[in-house]
Amino acid sequence: PVLSHLRKCAEAEPELAVQLDVFDEQRESDDAQSMQGPHGVDLNSPLDVFYAILKQVADTPQEIPFLSILQHLLRVDPKEAVSDIIWDTAERLVHRATLLENREGATRLLRTPSVQAKLFCQCQLRSDSSPSRRQSLNTVPLSPQLGPPPLPPLGPIQPPPPPPPPSVPPPPHIPPPAPLPPPALPKIRTPTSPTIEVDTVVEKLPQQKTPTPKIKMKTINWNKIPSNKVVGKNNIWTQVAYSHQDSPRVDMDWSEMEDLFCQQVPPSAQNSPKLGNREGNSETLERRMRKENTEITLLDGKRSLNVNIFLKQFRSTNEEIIQLIKDGEHEDIGAEKLRGLLKILPEVDELDMLKSFAGDFTKLGNAEKFLLQLTNLSNYKLRIESMLLKEEFASNMNYLEPSINSMLLAAEDLMTNSPLQEVLYMILVAGNFLNSGGYAGNAAGVKLSSLQKITDIRANKPNMNLIHYVALQAEKRNNPKLLTFADNVGVLEDAAK
Repeated sequence: PVLSHLRKCAEAEPELAVQLDVFDEQRESDDAQSMQGPHGVDLNSPLDVFYAILKQVADTPQEIPFLSILQHLLRVDPKEAVSDIIWDTAERLVHRATLLENREGATRLLRTPSVQAKLFCQCQLRSDSSPSRRQSLNTVPLSPQLGPPPLPPLGPIQPPPPPPPPSVPPPPHIPPPAPLPPPALPKIRTPTSPTIEVDTVVEKLPQQKTPTPKIKMKTINWNKIPSNKVVGKNNIWTQVAYSHQDSPRVDMDWSEMEDLFCQQVPPSAQNSPKLGNREGNSETLERRMRKENTEITLLDGKRSLNVNIFLKQFRSTNEEIIQLIKDGEHEDIGAEKLRGLLKILPEVDELDMLKSFAGDFTKLGNAEKFLLQLTNLSNYKLRIESMLLKEEFASNMNYLEPSINSMLLAAEDLMTNSPLQEVLYMILVAGNFLNSGGYAGNAAGVKLSSLQKITDIRANKPNMNLIHYVALQAEKRNNPKLLTFADNVGVLEDAAK
C-alpha cells in the first residue's frame, strides 16, 4: 500500500520515480550478492574478500582508488559514536556505486540525499523509526519510510491519531494522503515484511507463474526488468503475456529440465583455485610504493602514466598541442587522438587541485603541466568535442540514416513477429523456472541483450545448452513457424551492427 501511494506521487515527481527504481534494483542486487559470489571466495570472510579484491585491482588503474578508499576507512575511529553512521553510509554508497552504468548515474547518486529529503517532505511521509546498526541488506534509504505508515491504522485509538481529530477544521490538507492507507492495509497487514508489499504492488504476469523446481538449479544471471516497468506498458513482454492469459504455463517438460540443468556437486572442494600468492601481491605494492619521484606529481601514478603515454603520440611539445586545439585544427590531430584527449581530461577534483597549485610550475610533471595549460584554454572541452564532431561528421552521415531505419524496422518486427514472441516467452518461462527463488527469478521481462547468456547455461549432457532445450520443446509443438522465425527477421542483423 505504501509503495502504491508512492508510485502515484511519482507521476508528478520524476525524481521520486528514480528513487523507487533504485529501491527495486538495490533489493534485487542485494539478493544476488547474498546468494552467490566468485568461485573459491568466502563472502562471509572479510579477509578472503579483501584479498580477492586486491588480486583483481593489483597493477590496474583501479589500484590507486582502492588504496585511497582503504586510507579513508582507516581514519574512522571505532570508538567514536559517529563511526556507526560512517560505516553504514559508506556501505550504502558503495553498494549503489556498483549499480552505476554511466557518469549521469554517478552525478545522480551524489545528489541523492538532498533529493530524498525534498521528496519526503513533499509527500508528507514521517520517519519516526530509528535506524539500527546492522539492518538487512535489503534496507535502502526508502525503507525507514515504509515502516511507520502502517502503524497508525492498526491502532486508531493510540497516541498517533490524536493530532488529526483536534484539528477538525483544517482536514482539507490531510484527507488526500490519509484515506489511501486504511482501506488497503487490512488486505495485507504485514508491517514486518516489506518484501511482500513490494511483490504485491504489481500484478503477476503469466510468465511469472512457473512451478518451483524440486532441486537446486543452475541460474541465469540475466538483466531483469522491474515489474512496474513492464506491467501496463506497451512492450514485447506484455504482448506475450496477453497471448498466454488463458494458458499461463507453457507446455514444457519440467522434470526433464530438472535433470538437464540441476546443479551437480563437485567431486572435491579441496582442488578449488586459491586466491594466489598474497605475499607476491604485497611485495608488488611495496615495490611500487618505494618508487621515488624527483618531480612534483599532483596526479596519482596510474593517471600520470596514462596521460604521458597519450602525449607521446603527438611527438610535439605541450604548447604546440594546445595551439592546435586553440586553432581548431581537427585534421592535424585526427579523430582517434581527439577521442583520446576527451578521455584524459581532468575530473572536477583534479581541476580544483591543479588550479590551487601555487608552487614552482617548472617542477611539475609533464602530465600536470599539460593539463594545467589545457585548462587555461577557455572552453577546452567544448573545443575538443566540436573538433571531433566536425572530424567525424562526414563519415557518420554515410551510415547514420540507414542505421536508424534498420533499428526502426527491427523494432517493428519484434513487436509483430508472433513466432519470435512465442520463443521469447518460452525462454523467459524456462529462465524463471531455473531462477525460481532467486534474485533473477519471477521476472516479468528481461533486457534482450541478456539473452546471449542463455547459451552459457550448459546442460548435464554433452553438447547441449538451454537454447537447445528450448528449441527441442518448440519442435514438439508441431508449429513449423517457431523453428523458422529467423527467416522473417533478417533486418535484425543490420540493426545489431
